[in-house]
Amino acid sequence: SYPAFDALSNNSLHVRNTTGYIHKNMTASCCNFLSLHLVLVSTVTLALFIPTAYAQQPISDTIEDNGLSNLKLPPCSASSYEISQYGPKTPLSACILYDINPNENDKLIPMLFDDSTNTTDQTFSFAEVGLVQVTPSICHNHRDGANTAVSILNNDNDGRGVAIGYPVNSTYIKFRLISIIAGNNNNIGNEAYSLLHKQILDEVFQNVDNVHFILGSCSSASANDKPIALKHAKIVLSQVGSPGFYMDVANNPYVFGIHVNSDSYTLPALKALQFHLYAMGESTKNQPVRVVYRDRSEFFKSTCESAIDAATAQGFDVTAIEFNPYGEEIPGLPNSQNVEFLEGLADQLCSADEGPNTNNAAVFACVQERDADVMLARMRLNGCRPTLAWFTTATWGWATDNADTIPFFLGGGQWHENFAYSDKYFANGKAVLEYGKEKFGYMGSYDHVVSYAMPMLIVELLISYFRIADSPDVTDVLVNRYEEIRRSLMNINAHTIFGPVSFNEYQRNDGRGAAGTQWVQRGNATAVLEYGKEKFGYMGSYDQIVSYTMPMLIVELLTSYFEVVDSPDVVDTLVNRYHEIRRSLLKIDTNTIFGPVSFNEYQRNDGRGAAGTQWVQRGNATAFQLGCISPIDQADASIVLPSPSALPCPPGSHLDQDLIEGDPAILADKCTLCPSDTFAQYENINLQCQECPEGSSSEEGAEYCVATEDNLTPPGLEVLGFIFVALSWSSTIGYMVWLYLKREDPVVKMSQPESLFLLCVGAIISTSAIIPLTLAEVAPGESTRGASAACRSIPFLYSLGWVLMYTSLTAKSWRLFKVARNADQARRVRVGVNEIYVTVAVVLLFDLAVLIAWVVVAPLQYIRTNVSTTLNEATGVMTIETVGACRGSPDNVSMWAFLAPIIFIHVVSMIVTNVILFKVRGISDRYQEQKYVALASIYICELVLLGLPILIAVQEAGEARYIVIAGVIFLTDTGVLALIFVPKIKFAKEGLHEVAVQESVEARYIVIAGVIFLTDTGVLALIFVPKIKFAKEGLPQGLTVAESMKISRPSILDSGSGRGSRRNAVATTTVEQIRRRASLVTVSTIENGSFNTSTSIGSMNTSFNGNNRTLSGKVSLNGGMSAAVLPTIRSVEGSAESAGAGEAISEVEKSVNDVYNTNTAEELLLKPSNDCDTSICTDV
Repeated sequence: SYPAFDALSNNSLHVRNTTGYIHKNMTASCCNFLSLHLVLVSTVTLALFIPTAYAQQPISDTIEDNGLSNLKLPPCSASSYEISQYGPKTPLSACILYDINPNENDKLIPMLFDDSTNTTDQTFSFAEVGLVQVTPSICHNHRDGANTAVSILNNDNDGRGVAIGYPVNSTYIKFRLISIIAGNNNNIGNEAYSLLHKQILDEVFQNVDNVHFILGSCSSASANDKPIALKHAKIVLSQVGSPGFYMDVANNPYVFGIHVNSDSYTLPALKALQFHLYAMGESTKNQPVRVVYRDRSEFFKSTCESAIDAATAQGFDVTAIEFNPYGEEIPGLPNSQNVEFLEGLADQLCSADEGPNTNNAAVFACVQERDADVMLARMRLNGCRPTLAWFTTATWGWATDNADTIPFFLGGGQWHENFAYSDKYFANGKAVLEYGKEKFGYMGSYDHVVSYAMPMLIVELLISYFRIADSPDVTDVLVNRYEEIRRSLMNINAHTIFGPVSFNEYQRNDGRGAAGTQWVQRGNATAVLEYGKEKFGYMGSYDQIVSYTMPMLIVELLTSYFEVVDSPDVVDTLVNRYHEIRRSLLKIDTNTIFGPVSFNEYQRNDGRGAAGTQWVQRGNATAFQLGCISPIDQADASIVLPSPSALPCPPGSHLDQDLIEGDPAILADKCTLCPSDTFAQYENINLQCQECPEGSSSEEGAEYCVATEDNLTPPGLEVLGFIFVALSWSSTIGYMVWLYLKREDPVVKMSQPESLFLLCVGAIISTSAIIPLTLAEVAPGESTRGASAACRSIPFLYSLGWVLMYTSLTAKSWRLFKVARNADQARRVRVGVNEIYVTVAVVLLFDLAVLIAWVVVAPLQYIRTNVSTTLNEATGVMTIETVGACRGSPDNVSMWAFLAPIIFIHVVSMIVTNVILFKVRGISDRYQEQKYVALASIYICELVLLGLPILIAVQEAGEARYIVIAGVIFLTDTGVLALIFVPKIKFAKEGLHEVAVQESVEARYIVIAGVIFLTDTGVLALIFVPKIKFAKEGLPQGLTVAESMKISRPSILDSGSGRGSRRNAVATTTVEQIRRRASLVTVSTIENGSFNTSTSIGSMNTSFNGNNRTLSGKVSLNGGMSAAVLPTIRSVEGSAESAGAGEAISEVEKSVNDVYNTNTAEELLLKPSNDCDTSICTDV
């Protein structure tokens, strides 16, 4: 209000744009406002304080108190809350706590305003409505809630009270609240207190005028109001939930219950359990429901019996456990204090015999705090994991005192702080409690809200009754036509801060359902704001939560839309099928951090109801709060059902016996992660996890054990690689030594020793690539720096060495070609050795440029990748196969951008060399090695053609890849050198011949033998290497058994007289086909012994044993084919001796292996010479 008063006091001032003038005027303004503010605060404080102060003074004005002084009761010496804390040993005499007594001549509030809106000259009338309340000491919430309502109502309309009737603002009502504390029932006992309560309430009606309504007392004291209400025919608004309290409405029509029916407290939990079972496809008859309750309390008894009746009607397996808390199983010890007795009740709820794996009963308990403590302790010891636990204590102070016990407990009550019901004065019930805290010094309970709502309900009643009355005479109606007021209350339908209020045939409130509650985890929306504060430097509002939610909602939308789409094309959908996305959003129903989101026909969110301010902070995300789960229009939480403790443990965890027995939160999760080297593959209720099989391991919380296959090169193969290097180097060095020693030999001189020397150097460099190939490998987890460096050196060594080898031959051949060409033209020419070096250097520079660019732009790195991940569900072992290799970085240019030019240089070198050698083919072998270089080229090509497919086939197998690469390098280098040097060594030893290679026995032998060797080894390698790989890794995905068999050998059923199609193993044949094929084999007799048979397709040597009905032998087919035939006679009609050749063999099973026929594969049919029955032939 400060800015408003400031504006009023500045209304006549003109503010100029100078700092001093503004300051001066503002100073004056503040002074003017301060004077008015002090007067206002003083008068308002006095006006609001008068009623309360009056209640603390001795009552002596008999006219003002309208007879209250006749009761001779003193004012209370302490506040309402302080009196509520009196213990059993503190006596308390009856006293008057509040007498809020409005005076119709009190014009204090209207006189404060000296302006044109002053209504003191208007004519209006006042009427006083009397409210009386008698309570025991403990009922502070009931007393202070009524005080709050009456104080606010009396100060409405500028202190005139509540306007009623017609015209508006002509008649006002104010309330007089007489609140009397009759005594300390814990000190004098319930029976003595009951007599005192009734006596005081009766005397109030006998001595005090204008008392029209009774505001019901609390707890068991409420029953004391009923007889007095009937005696004086006055309405009492009782605060009792038990239905039995209202059953005598025919005898006492003045009792109205504002509390909702407590019998409905348990129903939301039962209904949720029923829905859960239906959703899971399970029957309610298999779900045990066990109910324990006190039978000496109407509230406990009726609440839990309602649960029993509802559960029985829904088909649950119900066990009712009723007990008398005041009975004495042990004489002198009430059952409620008998620990063994209460533990016995807990054993009936869930016994230790059922075990932790099966005990998932739904438990309902209508008990007191101590009962709950003992029973829950016993249930933990018994290993109970209830599906749900509904306790009356879950909404009491016991819950806050046992914060470690109450997670996921269900309860019920009259009201929940989340209720958004409001009235003219407060936005919700929680605001009433906050107002009460400021006024009375403590945070009240729902009783405070209900007691506040009762005077408000009476206001609604009177406003409704007098809504069309001209200048209503309220006092006359309340005195002479009170029955009309009562009947109007029977039919009222009012909205209060307690919720909708209407009365059923028993005159109890059925305007809404009970508040179903559950202790649930707080939301973590606050974490979003805290993250935002850290990131952006300020604490955001709910708008930040909403804006955070929107992208998350879009993610949910797209995830849902593409849920079953293989390799979805998101861009195409968003461009060409956007309308489908929009329609999907219309149907979305998802949970977000802002709450449930779904859209109505107007495409606006109706996933949840509004909060007071859209969203409220709830503090620590791990704490628990008493969430509201019903009525649904007021719920702020979804019920958690079944409880986490009743659920199977997820994969990677197991039930923890220590948690089951020791965790105070009996409904909380009882699972713990599997320890290292153990696993749990599926949901389970086991008390321990499985141990990992030998050779595998796992981390904590593993769903399976992991065995790794790293495909590291075995040490033996690495040694083999170094042996390759040693052999190649030693042979090369040997050639170089021979070359030096024979440098004056004509053979060496004519072979251009410079070229031969470069050839040897190139071989040494090329073979050296095997060394970094061996070193370019590390185990998983180790540094790859050294391996990556080795990877980068491999192409340098191999490529430069190969170029040096081959270009030396090229230069040598070019030198010879120039000499021969000039000789044809009768010209003398001298070709120096420098031309050789220039030729080699040019090619080397091109190759070196590409290699350097490769290292700079996209250097090779040692990268380990997953080849396959295989889960053996039987053992629970996941085998992760990885392979490390030198690869180009995925983020860089493809390695083929550099490999292609290198391959091009090598191929061109081979082509040019062989073209030049072809041109000098007519020169004597003394001077050129065309034949041997050609053989070397063919040899290299064969190695490449053989090595490349093998290398591709074993790319993901580290061992095989190493053997292939190292072998190709070794064979290339040693083979080329051998083809070049061995003939020269031979010629140097035997002398040069003028014989061509074709006419040389030795050369011809080398060529033919080499071709045969390479052909055979190459074919076998291409056939068997993939099989070795498949045997190691398994068949490729999608390969059928039949297809895999075709790899190893052709089936006789795959070739069929040129049909080109596979036939079934058992051919379907007609009778005619059988007869035709039967003629191929004719057997004269079948007796013990052996016989020979010749047929049109071959011969058969067989033996027959008539005792065990077996036939065995060998069939030789025309064309050199053979097959082993092992038929077995399963059943024979008659013996061989008695039936002879005329008996038919009904079933013959034969096995034919390794039959190869490129033209036909006919089934062999054994049959007697006689014509057989058609059906028998068909069977055969």
